[in-house]
Amino acid sequence: MEPFVSRVANELVGAFIHDGHAEVISQFAYPLALEVVFSLLGIPRKDIEQARQWSQDWLALMSTQ
Repeated sequence: MEPFVSRVANELVGAFIHDGHAEVISQFAYPLALEVVFSLLGIPRKDIEQARQWSQDWLALMSTQ
């Protein structure tokens, strides 16, 4: 999976490299982990944002109990 992870990491860094600063967790670590895990689960890249939202909704629901 190294080529895949490297490609995703480079894309993420490319999105903020010219800003001169970055929030490492929200702009790099979290999206990288999500994309790798969702890829392993077979979730297409185009559906990652929807799956992330469902995950956050589920966690919010479970944390209210």
